[in-house]
Amino acid sequence: SDRLIATSKLGRYLDKTPPKYAKGEAVSLIILEKTPLGYAAVVEGSHRGLIHASEVHRPLASGDEMTGYIRSVKDDYKIDLALEPVGFGRVTDLSDRILEALRSGGGRLDLGDASSPEEIKERFGSSKKAFKQAIGTLYRKKLIIPGPHSLELSSSSRG
Repeated sequence: SDRLIATSKLGRYLDKTPPKYAKGEAVSLIILEKTPLGYAAVVEGSHRGLIHASEVHRPLASGDEMTGYIRSVKDDYKIDLALEPVGFGRVTDLSDRILEALRSGGGRLDLGDASSPEEIKERFGSSKKAFKQAIGTLYRKKLIIPGPHSLELSSSSRG
């Protein structure tokens, strides 16, 4: 099979050609190991990339398979990765998850603008910055009523 197996000499099996990924492109990842900078991963079964520690909002282990996103490909062909969509795509995805949580929670969510980054990370696996961008988007669309410690569905989005 074409499946990766455990080896400490993985480099010889990876593609040495310059990667041709676009910023924001969704790719398959296999986590290799924790490094001082974050987590090394195999991208699309052929290149090595790095998920910086600041991008990781949930526990990862060697061998985990997941979808990731290309943050950048540097001049030296090193690939920076993200676990959430890059740019506005991450806000759209998180906005959808917040709306779903509000609807399944009876129209109220006990997280808001003043909630701690840890609470937000635990509930949605995202940064506080991304959470605030997502609730800002939902507020501008008049779908929610934000409070410092809670969010509520607006009457127009309750259906």
